[in-house]
Amino acid sequence: MTQVVVLGSVEGLTGYRSVKPDYEEMAQVLMKDEKTIFVGSGLDKGFWDGAKDFFRRLGMNWTRTVFVDAEKDVEASGLGLEEVVKFWEKVLESVEETPYITFNIKKRISRRVLVKFGASALLEYTGVPTVKRTTCASFPECSQCIGICPYGALEGKPPTVNTDKCVECGLCVSACPTGLITNPAFPENLAKMIIDQAAAIDITRLVITCSKSREKAYQEQKKGLFIEMPCIASFPVWMIAYAQQRGVNIEFYCDEEARKRCGKKEASEKYIEYLGEMGEVFYLDKEKLGEAESILAITGARAQFFKKLPQKTGEWAKISLPIFFRIDVDSERCTLCGVCAEKCPVSALILEKNEEGYYLYFHHDRCVGCNLCVRVCPEKAISIEKAVNPRFLNERLQLDFSYPARCKVCGKDIGPEKKIRKIEERLKTMKASPTVVSNIRICRECKFKSQFDGLM
Repeated sequence: MTQVVVLGSVEGLTGYRSVKPDYEEMAQVLMKDEKTIFVGSGLDKGFWDGAKDFFRRLGMNWTRTVFVDAEKDVEASGLGLEEVVKFWEKVLESVEETPYITFNIKKRISRRVLVKFGASALLEYTGVPTVKRTTCASFPECSQCIGICPYGALEGKPPTVNTDKCVECGLCVSACPTGLITNPAFPENLAKMIIDQAAAIDITRLVITCSKSREKAYQEQKKGLFIEMPCIASFPVWMIAYAQQRGVNIEFYCDEEARKRCGKKEASEKYIEYLGEMGEVFYLDKEKLGEAESILAITGARAQFFKKLPQKTGEWAKISLPIFFRIDVDSERCTLCGVCAEKCPVSALILEKNEEGYYLYFHHDRCVGCNLCVRVCPEKAISIEKAVNPRFLNERLQLDFSYPARCKVCGKDIGPEKKIRKIEERLKTMKASPTVVSNIRICRECKFKSQFDGLM
């Protein structure tokens, strides 16, 4: 259930429970329901930011609590107050993920608070990221999230979170190319439902901000439905592409002065850098592109969310956002042995054979940058970098080709010519006999037949 609570009295909103705009009274309301919409008007600057901090200290579920400013949110969105409230009711009702909760017996609280709020005051709802460890372990060479965290809060493989270092910014969610890291305070499903609900009622712009920047965004008369998050970096980057397909444009607002005093400063600045990179490659503020249902089934590389976005360039662009990757192959070294394609966990590398020969293809939209292909390549022919080319999000890229080698007895295909030639070179280096070297170009069946005939 989601409850709507009015702070004091709000014109035009009746039939809902009302409490004083007092932190303790509001906290008592939260003890009875995990999803709450507070509606207020004319409150002091910083009231809501302080309320969330207070709720967190008392062990209340701040992660599923929304504040609606009855005047400013209505003016910015162009909706009626009831419409804004109904929007959040539908969004919160759709969220099924359980927030991450810990029980902190070392938490320092007063006796009065303990008597008034009971043992729940020892709970802590956090935005510490969670990792799908079993699946993550299947990408043993991937460490994208560890390298991207500005605070060094992720360690090991699969990564564990150092809660003493984590600031709950959510940046690692966007840094995971496979979507295996989730933010319990703002799960991907919640972002999707906000976008879907906005599209359903023809909201064309969302303003993503945080509690510390929200008031400044009002002052600068930002237009759109305000979505408050723990940090703008908590919004998964690929959901921008999803929103674009649903006809919903997204504006991010992080006040520069507020950012200087924020513990999530480094994360928000890195996220803003990511947005700039994407803006150089894709059009991120356009009219609706068409239906987005096909994108919803994607469970692999998050790069696939960008496949339908209109592109500004058809060239490769180096980026720092680790959800797009480019694989290159040194044709002088590659033998098309196929080990990389065989080991790739997401089929980003494919070895195909036809009458003309052997082809190694790269699927840019599938690659998750796990580096496994680099490690297993026996010729050290593969390199990988963070880069994007929108053209190849929709078509595969040929990395290498080899004509087939033929059995000198029967003419049967015995493998890529480059592979056979490499084997010959190594046998000669090892000073193998001419017969051994020559037999490399005889197929297994002909070798067996020759040995069998020799016995007759």
